[in-house]
Amino acid sequence: MKISIVIPAFNEEKLLPATLEAVRKANRSWSDQGWDTEIMKYDGEFKLLAVHTHRDHPYSIFPIVPHKWIEILGYLCPHQISDAWLSQQAYMLNIWQRIDVIVKHDRYDLTGNNNDTVFQNRPM
Repeated sequence: MKISIVIPAFNEEKLLPATLEAVRKANRSWSDQGWDTEIMKYDGEFKLLAVHTHRDHPYSIFPIVPHKWIEILGYLCPHQISDAWLSQQAYMLNIWQRIDVIVKHDRYDLTGNNNDTVFQNRPM
């Protein structure tokens, strides 16, 4: 399975190395956690897949969209808050689907963990 990871970034050259390292670590989890198998259940379906997070936010905090989405629109998202915009579109199109994948959104302001330089230096 080929997976593309989109990292929204603007003037984040200082934070990009740490972000990419976090993506590399997370990438190792795909098959270890069985996420690839869960995602493949929806192969051929045009759905936005939403993982479970610690709060199960109504938006897909880490949206998984088919590549066809980008082919049709020519972009992933025209809005800086991509998870909200993508989820809203998916709700209106009735293609939003929660899947049996759990992701820990371990951000300092949410869990009290990871008050690292990436969090401390994020643009606000």
